[in-house]
Order: sequence, then C-alpha cells, then structure tokens
Amino acid sequence: MLSASIKSILPFSKETISANSDIEERWWKDAVIYHIYPRSFQDSSNDGVGDLRGIADRLDYVQNLGVDAIWISPFVKSPMKDFGYDVSDYCAVDPIFGTMDDFEYLMAQADKHGLHVLMDLVFSHTSDQHKWFKESQKNEEGNPYNDYYVWADPKEDGTPPTNWLSHFGGPAWSWDSKRGQYYLHNFLSCMPDLNVHNEAVQEELLNVVRFWLDKGVSGFRLDVIDYYCHDPRFFDNPPAYKKPKRFEPYLMQDHRYNRNHENAFPFLKRMRAVCDEYQQKRGNSDIMMVAEISEAGTIEQSALYTAGDDLIHTSYCFDFLGHEFTPSHIKSTFEMYEMKAPEGWPSWSFSNHDTERVLTRWSQVLKVDDEALKNRLAKLNNALLMSLSGTVYLYQGQELGLENVDIPFDKIRDPYGKFQYPENKGRDGCRTPILWNDNANEGFGFTKSSEAWLPFGNEAQKKSVLVQDQDDESILAFTKKMIQLRKATKSLSQNADLKFIHADDQILIFERNTDSEKALCFFNISKEKGKFEADAQSFEPLISQGLELKNGAFEYVAFGFGILVSK
Repeated sequence: MLSASIKSILPFSKETISANSDIEERWWKDAVIYHIYPRSFQDSSNDGVGDLRGIADRLDYVQNLGVDAIWISPFVKSPMKDFGYDVSDYCAVDPIFGTMDDFEYLMAQADKHGLHVLMDLVFSHTSDQHKWFKESQKNEEGNPYNDYYVWADPKEDGTPPTNWLSHFGGPAWSWDSKRGQYYLHNFLSCMPDLNVHNEAVQEELLNVVRFWLDKGVSGFRLDVIDYYCHDPRFFDNPPAYKKPKRFEPYLMQDHRYNRNHENAFPFLKRMRAVCDEYQQKRGNSDIMMVAEISEAGTIEQSALYTAGDDLIHTSYCFDFLGHEFTPSHIKSTFEMYEMKAPEGWPSWSFSNHDTERVLTRWSQVLKVDDEALKNRLAKLNNALLMSLSGTVYLYQGQELGLENVDIPFDKIRDPYGKFQYPENKGRDGCRTPILWNDNANEGFGFTKSSEAWLPFGNEAQKKSVLVQDQDDESILAFTKKMIQLRKATKSLSQNADLKFIHADDQILIFERNTDSEKALCFFNISKEKGKFEADAQSFEPLISQGLELKNGAFEYVAFGFGILVSK
C-alpha cells in the first residue's frame, strides 16, 4: 500500500510549468490535433489504399471526436520507397491518393467541419527521382542544380567522405557514377539529402510553402527538422557517449556533425516570415508550424528551434514515444522543457506513424495481458495526454485503443522493417488500417478491395468504430468525453500552469492552475492498488476510473485515475 501526503509535499518553483500567459493566445495552443496516416484511414477508390477523398468522407467522425485540426502525413508525388517521405514533386498529389481536385474538396469539407488542416513537409531530402536530383547528377557548368544536394569527393582510399551512418543501415553516403562523387542520404539511399545551406534550395522550398498556403492549409508539420543542415566541414562522428539499450549501427554514433547545424536557423526564420505574411493576409488567422525532433532526449534541441518569435511555433520530440513513461520521467521531461525552453510552447504525442502504438508499449513494460486491464490502460493513456499543458496529438486509432499488429515477414512493406527483421519489425504494425465496422467481408469498412495494403490484425472486430460507437463505456466514448472536458475546463486550458505534486515509479499527481480554477490530476500508472493521503476536500470529481476519495485519501485500483476541479 502506498501512502503519502499531498499537503506535505511543497513543490519547488522549478516544478511549476508556466503557461506563458504573456504570449498571445493561439488556437493551436489548446488544440487536439488528429494525426492521419492517409494510406490507412479510408479507401474511396477500392484499391486497398486510403486516399484524400476517403479522408474527406470521414470528417464527420473526426469532427465528432472534438479535435481542432488534422495533420495528414505525406500525400504528394512519390515513388513510395518510404511511403511518401521520398518526394519527387512537392506540388503535386500522388495518384495513389487522388488528384489536386480531391485535395481541394478535402479542404472545403474540412472548412465546413471547422477543422484546420496541417500537412507534412519533408525538406531534409527528396527522392532520387526528383527533377532536382537528376539535374544535379549532371554537374554541368552553369547548371543551377549542381549544388542542390550534398555531394563530396571520396577519401584517398575511395571510401566515403565521413563515417556517418544512415538511419536505415549502412553508410550515409552512396557513390554516384554519373557525377563521380558521393551523395549524402541520412535515410534510404534513394532519398538524397538536400543542401539546405544553398539559398537557391531555400527559395525553392519557400515556394513550396507558399504553394500550399495558397491552397488554404493552416500550417505544417516539418519532418526531421534536425536533419536540415549538416556540418560542411565533414568531420567524423564520435562514438555514442552512452551504450544503447539495443544494438543498431546507427545508435552507436553521436550524430554531432550530420545534423543540427546552425545554418538551418536563418532558413527557418525565412519560413516563419512567409507564414507570418500569409497570416496577416488572412486577417491574422493563425498559421502554425510544428517541428519533429527525430530522437528522444532532445529537449535542448527543441528549445533551439522554438526560441523567440521568429522560428518554429512549437516542436515535439520522442521523449514520450519510447518505453520510458514513469511518472518521474514525465515530470523530468516537463521540467527539462521549462528549463531549456522557458519561452517555447511544447507539443506532446504518445503515438505516431513511426513508433509502436502507446498501448502496445505500455502493456509490454507493465506486463498487461488481460483485455479489460488493457482497456483501462488505454483510457488512462488518453486521459493523461488530454490533461497535459501544451498542444497534443492523437494518432488515428489511439481513440479506439488499437495496438500494434504483428505483421508476418512476407507482408512487411516498411523498408526499415525489412532491413532490421526480426530484431525490429519496422513501422508497419502501427500503420494498419482503421477499423470502421466489424465485417471482414467488407474490408471492415476501410476498403472494398479484396485485400488492404496491410493486414488488419486480430482485434479488428472487437475494436472497430461501429462496435465502440454502440458502447457508452468504450475507449472511443471515453476519449470523446475527455477531449470535451479539455476544451470546457478552464484549468486544462493554455492559460493554466502545470505544477507537479508527486511523481515516483507509479503515482503521478499534478495541478493545472488558473486564477479562478484549479484541476487536480491523479494517475496510477501501475497494476497496483492502494491509498494515497490527500487534502482534496476543496475539489470535486470531473472524470475518473478506479479512483475514489474516502476519508482524506485517494483509494485506487489498477490504472486508476481522476481529474478533480476546485469547487
């Protein structure tokens, strides 16, 4: 049994996470942004792959969730070697997802449903099928594309210019016989890195930003922003200062020189200026950019990219996307952000298209096999996310409590999974299609094709939207209610500070405070039951699961939680 007193724990000033009330209120600061992976949301063309028209057709569902915006993973033209993150034309819709008319229809429908639209921009690299790369390979005198990519001569022994490693395995350099030089690729060899140091490249990318702002989008998620600029001195990376928990060649280096170079910041300021210009044109209707920092433990980098009011509006990193999620980790992450980025605005996500689903990760670590307990854990996941300060991102299917699907090797589509198998099966397991109904003969409402692009998994019939819509106690019903409470409760708004009261290996307690209201948030991130002494008589319950306040103490069971507001 756990026993402690909330009254006796006096929070230090550093434990209070400021709401930065001096910064002007913006819609995106309170926002719940719904992340859509378009291949897996809704197929309208019956080819087994989701598309833009399918997204438009399901916006009633998205609106009913209560979210503010959708972020759509890449849908522009691509050879699909990395499913859209290898761009061959930034200003064209890939035929697999539809046409520009379909996109404009989607935008019109989003406007009718009161939803902002964010799109994914991949500016670190392109496909090797992009016109710019094909021209750059020629290296002809006077060719404006010569320096659009990162080219370098070999060492004297013919080996690559540096020891830099690719995320997908092997060297981050490939030899190009047409040009007679190596080119840099931090990801697949068919995804050469753009030379963002080059102002001509910057202008091309700014024109892409302008193109999509002209189409009406409300902002952008900037993929792997920390890879925009490398160190042009081409120094070797040193070994990782800390041995990784699992062996993977990429993790054995400290990626000091192939990423996070300061020359990215002038370009980002130019991008922000374009967004601000369009914001003024729209009558000060907010445009926002959220940066992805591509690894965990990168709060300091997040601070760099969001410092001041002329860089990126907000950023998220992978600190809550791994297997570490104890209350003490959550507390230390928030405190680190406050210390390193006191003027910034955080974004938080528990799941996305690149990581195992949160319910799978947390269930593995906490050794949860029972289905009823998993459902309780899924509700706790979403309640915790919605009670945090900052902008939050809900990945499609998270509202249903979906788990990773175990994809057999012959069905794996992800190049990363093919390379790492069986130690790492890649990202396909979190990218499987949404389950709209429980009819396998109808492709679970996702497709009328005989086969979807990825398998559905064994939980399809139990966790479909249709089944959960008919159950007031479902994860879906709970998530809708939690989103509504986040919006309706002053003390869960952007103007509310966050103050940690207690955080250990199991119990997380924090307050969200405004001048007129307080919220007390209690989460038992464990299978244990017990008591926790509390002076909470001035609060009344807002929402709870497996938690009661009796005789001055919280009595909780496995994954019990509650949010209380001041009377």
